[in-house]
Amino acid sequence: MATLTGNRDASTWSLVLLALFFGLGQNIIKPIIAPQTIAVGGDSIDAGVVVAAQGIGGLLAAIPTGRLLYAVGGRAIVAIGAVVFAGGAALMAAATGSGLLALGHFLLGMGGVGAWLAAQTMATVASNDDAARRKVARVSTAALIGMLAGPPLGGLLADLSDVRFAFIASFILGVLLLPVALALPPGHDRPTEAAAEGRPRSRGARLLGSYLWQRPGVLAALFTSSMAQALLTIRQSFLPLHLEAAGWSATQVGAVLSIAGVGALGARTAFTMLDRRVSASTLMIMCTVPGALALGTAVIGDSGAVVVTSMLISGFALGLSQPVTLLMLSRATTEVERGPAVGQRIAGNRLMQAVAPVMFGMLTSVAGLVASFWAFAVLGAVGGIVVGAQTRRRRG
Repeated sequence: MATLTGNRDASTWSLVLLALFFGLGQNIIKPIIAPQTIAVGGDSIDAGVVVAAQGIGGLLAAIPTGRLLYAVGGRAIVAIGAVVFAGGAALMAAATGSGLLALGHFLLGMGGVGAWLAAQTMATVASNDDAARRKVARVSTAALIGMLAGPPLGGLLADLSDVRFAFIASFILGVLLLPVALALPPGHDRPTEAAAEGRPRSRGARLLGSYLWQRPGVLAALFTSSMAQALLTIRQSFLPLHLEAAGWSATQVGAVLSIAGVGALGARTAFTMLDRRVSASTLMIMCTVPGALALGTAVIGDSGAVVVTSMLISGFALGLSQPVTLLMLSRATTEVERGPAVGQRIAGNRLMQAVAPVMFGMLTSVAGLVASFWAFAVLGAVGGIVVGAQTRRRRG
């Protein structure tokens, strides 16, 4: 049978490095991207558009990249993505207006999809379910370390020198993805007839991958991942505005955001146990409801203890969504369908990265920052309960 990596258990440590550099490069600019938009003359709506640009770039690239993964191999996908990612970071470093910031963030999102889609898809290819669980955990943890270290590093660079040094650091990390790509196997194997069996003959269904939605658990995984991503995007991108308005420094803001990574690390540690003992519907509710409510409590007041506790809960819940939904897709699809399925998952996430910030920015201009946080918190909690209940009903 054709495979993405040649050896099903190969390339784990190359994928770990890939996820680490991608995680750092993407998250090092998170605490500064919205404030920097305001600093160059933009308003809250401009900040929403700039934050959303990354999601739009990733959205446009995700599904085509997923379909190309089998055809050209992970090495080529990562290399091309690294060049585009680094180019976007360089453009943001040179930007003097919100328009160039948005374009740079768009390119960074488009290039980052190649690296991250390849890492996630290859992580699900293993000789058995236990090996896949371990591989997913290692790659997810590496990306989490990037998420944990990136925000405080970006805030520290902004405080100690200049905000543009954070963008330069993102550029360097994008360049480092190139040698990692060379360490990956070519992966040019094409799907065999047996592997391709069951795919629709309709060109439209193949292009969109809509036939995958008939697989039990696929739609639930996609919805859960997208809702968690919307909450994560709002937390990482707009909570800094609330905290800076309350007098917190950029370093303090970055440190608080990294605390969410500590919660997510706890989720990764508990994942294998939870995956064996808790039903899929309960896991999906755990991914969204606590994280949504914690987003609201984080802006109740200026208490550091409340903010830290909220970030730990939010980090655990939203951090659990990635391995949960990735393994759900892995178990619901064949290996040849894995790339398109993961591509749809990333496309849904990037759609939320594009839509949620714009909606949040528009809502903030009318209702204010705190009310907007609570509106998204209630929406995420209700959505998580509904999807979990429907999944339980179908399996019951």
